[in-house]
Amino acid sequence: MKKILCPVDGSNTANNAVEYAAKMAKDIKAELVLMEIVSAAGLQEISNLEKGLPATVNERLHNEKSLLDEYCELVESNFSVKCTAKVKSSVSNVDKVLLKEIEYDNYDLIIMGTNGADDINQFYFGTHTYHIIQGTNCPVLMVPENCIYQKAENIVYATDYTKEDISAIRQMAMLTLQLNPKLTLLHISEKVSEVSDEVYRSFKHLFEDEPDICCTCFERVINEDVPAAIHSYMKAHDNSLLVLLGRKHSVLENIFRKSVTKELSFIASYPMLVMMTED
Repeated sequence: MKKILCPVDGSNTANNAVEYAAKMAKDIKAELVLMEIVSAAGLQEISNLEKGLPATVNERLHNEKSLLDEYCELVESNFSVKCTAKVKSSVSNVDKVLLKEIEYDNYDLIIMGTNGADDINQFYFGTHTYHIIQGTNCPVLMVPENCIYQKAENIVYATDYTKEDISAIRQMAMLTLQLNPKLTLLHISEKVSEVSDEVYRSFKHLFEDEPDICCTCFERVINEDVPAAIHSYMKAHDNSLLVLLGRKHSVLENIFRKSVTKELSFIASYPMLVMMTED
């Protein structure tokens, strides 16, 4: 059974991600788990007493769990999907708590809400998203705040012609099997040359010989600005899901600094799925 984890923090961005996740979970016949991480900072307990809120960490956890259980019941009622709640406490490092949960419960997909450049300092983006993607092999789907769920008719896989593409696409195909989308392999070439032409032809032939990868078409765009070219392509093809392949450690650092993934996350109005592979 597929299992989707969606972190929540009460923001509009997270609430939109929950709605997106619930609709996707229904379409791919998956279970949805909502997870909230509560700060366990000791000084906060004094402030809570003054505000008439639960005083101890355990009391706060129990209170938040009750509220999240009610939210899950609402999600189940509205979207006809199984939804359960988890609440954890964190002394300081939210990322470690979330990564431990991902490792422990074998999720198939993490869905996280984003809010473009304004979201850098918010709870689940910027360095947090970087650390989650770097720390797990689980695919991470980033959903912009105003992105409305539609069943993906076309999955656009942006490729740099790497050997890991086939395994990543197979994993993605299993995850989205019920959506029955068309798969487009998109490559951005900075310029036309005999070498780039030959690499493109070889890569195309490689996938044409793969029996497990079907419904595939190939697109090649010539543009020196890779993020801008991908963004223009996505805007011209509505109802699409963008998939990017990330590598851990040094290569992933380059992805987020140069950074196709980071630049697109600032401007995208469409969902972006990051598939991970080891160096």
